[in-house]
Amino acid sequence: MHFRDRGNSVQVLRITYEEESKRPKQTVLGRIPKKTMEPEEDLLKAATPEEQQEIRAWIERNSRILAAKAQATAYSLPEVVRSVVRYFETATNEAEREALHGMMLEASKRLRRAARSAEEGTDAEGEGRGEGERRGRRRRRAEDAEAA
Repeated sequence: MHFRDRGNSVQVLRITYEEESKRPKQTVLGRIPKKTMEPEEDLLKAATPEEQQEIRAWIERNSRILAAKAQATAYSLPEVVRSVVRYFETATNEAEREALHGMMLEASKRLRRAARSAEEGTDAEGEGRGEGERRGRRRRRAEDAEAA
């Protein structure tokens, strides 16, 4: 089996050896949307039980890798922020400083939302996961109005 990254999805291929041509042959079995990481039904139908097991193992392994990368990125955030601040303080091009300023404000807003959502039981984009959903959206609208 081979798993090929294709933007919003992962293409799953079966590799077989053709005796006639003496070359490997790739057959596309289906795809796995990255958004859900759930294999399409056609993929599971086309795969043998052993291949289905390999697909599930790949999804699990890939999920652990992505989680580890996200964790490493989150823990490296303080150092990244310090580097950005040092760079921002030394930047002399006014257009670049304005662009960086806008990016930093947007990043700051997203970080506040993520921190608040953890407290309120909503996801980072403000979609409700329980009690406190409306209060979070109103507060965010007020912050967005202030920023504009």
